[in-house]
Amino acid sequence: MDENKIIKEALDSLIPDDQQKDDIWQRIEACTDVYKLDKAARTEVTAKKSSKKSSRPSGSMAARIVAIAAAFVLVFGGIAWFSSTTEELPQSLSGYVYAAESRATDMTANEVLVFTGDPAAHKDLDVYAPAIYYLDSDMLIFGNGTGLVIYDLAESRVDGLVDMQAICSGYYNTDTIRTHVLVQDDKLIVYNTKSSGGKLTANAGDDFENTEESLEPWGYYHVFDLSRTGTDVSLMECIESGDDKDKINGFIEAGSAYEHEHLLDAFEHMAYIQSNEMDDIVGYGLGSYSEKAFVSGSDEKTLAKSVLVCRSKDAHAYELCTETGKKGSEPVFTQLNLGITDAMRDEVDELNRLPEYKYNDDDPAIGVICEYLAGEYSQENYDAGKNVAIPAPTIYRQEQVSGELLVFGYFWTDTYCKNGNTLISVSGGAVPGCFHLVKDGDTYKIASIDAAEDGDKYEESIRKMTEGFPGLYEKYFAGDGIDEKVRKEAINDYVLSNGLGIDYYKDYGWDPVALN
Repeated sequence: MDENKIIKEALDSLIPDDQQKDDIWQRIEACTDVYKLDKAARTEVTAKKSSKKSSRPSGSMAARIVAIAAAFVLVFGGIAWFSSTTEELPQSLSGYVYAAESRATDMTANEVLVFTGDPAAHKDLDVYAPAIYYLDSDMLIFGNGTGLVIYDLAESRVDGLVDMQAICSGYYNTDTIRTHVLVQDDKLIVYNTKSSGGKLTANAGDDFENTEESLEPWGYYHVFDLSRTGTDVSLMECIESGDDKDKINGFIEAGSAYEHEHLLDAFEHMAYIQSNEMDDIVGYGLGSYSEKAFVSGSDEKTLAKSVLVCRSKDAHAYELCTETGKKGSEPVFTQLNLGITDAMRDEVDELNRLPEYKYNDDDPAIGVICEYLAGEYSQENYDAGKNVAIPAPTIYRQEQVSGELLVFGYFWTDTYCKNGNTLISVSGGAVPGCFHLVKDGDTYKIASIDAAEDGDKYEESIRKMTEGFPGLYEKYFAGDGIDEKVRKEAINDYVLSNGLGIDYYKDYGWDPVALN
């Protein structure tokens, strides 16, 4: 069904006039911090003139918009609340809006399972194998920024999955926001913290004496009932969620103690990780193991440390590697049977195929450069369809010289893969230099490229390239070369022009960046 039609019918069923429609959108936008709603969608509903870059909202965006509007109507019994723009927001709706319907990722259970449990699919998302959050003789719980897998060790099967993006809890290898997983009795609790100081002073499992004061609640907590897991691979439903700060602070206190007790740096605390045998298993970075070891047992006889391991020679399988406290004992490897088939992998690959990059703005000179960068970088760095190269050039100056247009800048290109509602940066590269363009009808073609040389010759080549153009030389040394505003606009344009359900992009080790 057409997304615009869905939105229009949802609002028309409330019978608002044009002013009330506009007020509804203002209220939705005011309440929404995590998802910056697409202004093009609002334009479509209120029948205002669209901008040159407007596009139909993606399916998931449309679903969120309708769900939020519908949820508000159910709560307030009508549209009168939206018509008062001076009234303060109700306390329950201030800050973040995390209604489950409002952040659907459209990820299937197979997607969550493959991106979490298949090392080959996971390799572009993280450096380490997924983290272990719980382990006893019967149950193993592990996961990453995509999902959590609840695994029955006795029956060797997956009993449940959690879509972490759907509950706004996919904050792994991040900077200031961090997702935590806590198991209490038969409850699985997921919550997020934000570093009040701008940087986390310690990771999970490290010394928490000085870290608790720096962590504050961020977003909602979510509780899942582990006694309700089934025998099929399906997404579990949350039984409780909320943003009560006192309750989240209680989870932070309990979770910090839980992590301190159960999570240790694997390399520092597992002898086998440092062995030649593990080097052979990992094989020059082709394999992986969990960054943190999960510690179980209460004394030397029962103490055990476990990680997930992917062997370089078996790219599609994880094993549970457990090292006991007994001296001289060999680690025990347990193969995980996650039920992931080639057909499932093919299905997930197809669902996450990315369209080829096309420049859509109105500057023909920049357009020909971007098309060139995307094409050149694509040939060297990714398989068509699985990843996409999106240029984000920082332009310093354009000069007309002897019939050529000289475009000076730092020409950055990033390659991304799709993971649910997020584009993950896989690799990136830049060409500091100058493009020489000549007219070709209504557009341009590239006559030559002056690229900065590497190493000791870098500065000299920049000086020679910018000779005769005062102020240009300094620009190449004024920062890291990439303009994040330009990058965000380029990604957003790509997402909108292709109708993709993407809400964030992310660099390894940094927080996700929300798109428009």
